[in-house]
Amino acid sequence: MSNEQGKDYKAVLEDISDTGDIPPYLQDQNNSPFPMTEDQLSEEIQKINSFYETYGHYYDSNGPFVLTDYDPQNMVINMKRFTNIMEDTNYPFEADYWSKKLKRIKLTLGSLDIPTTIQIGDSIDLTITAEITQEYPEETSDPARVKCRTLQISHPVADSIQDAPTQKKFAKKKTPNSKKSKEEK
Repeated sequence: MSNEQGKDYKAVLEDISDTGDIPPYLQDQNNSPFPMTEDQLSEEIQKINSFYETYGHYYDSNGPFVLTDYDPQNMVINMKRFTNIMEDTNYPFEADYWSKKLKRIKLTLGSLDIPTTIQIGDSIDLTITAEITQEYPEETSDPARVKCRTLQISHPVADSIQDAPTQKKFAKKKTPNSKKSKEEK
């Protein structure tokens, strides 16, 4: 969000607060999961705009970090940890909650052992080795668990060649419109 967009957003929020016009998605009669009264909405808007005045953006959250500033052109983000956030009994997550949820895991194929030639319709045995590597929050690596599957491999062109009747070669017929070569003239 640019500075100009931030200023526009602030003006819209202030207008909502001044008019007391509660958006339909926050109204109790519309079964809002977060119904608000006019006073509650004005208080929230005041908090959000205060956050904007402090940090210059509207990327607020419930923690544990606050985005203090960012520079999208240079792809730089600075964050600050909320003071005593983990000690706050209202904060809904344990200290290691996100590191457990945000694991970075990848599957790496190690080798593939397969015959170099096979006949259409024949069964083949192939062996694949793979490793599961977790890169975050800690580095671990384990062999992937083996699951046996039966695959039937086919190829449309190969199937049509195998199933095609024997074809005779025919000489190219000349049509009345075909051009004669210099030798035929």
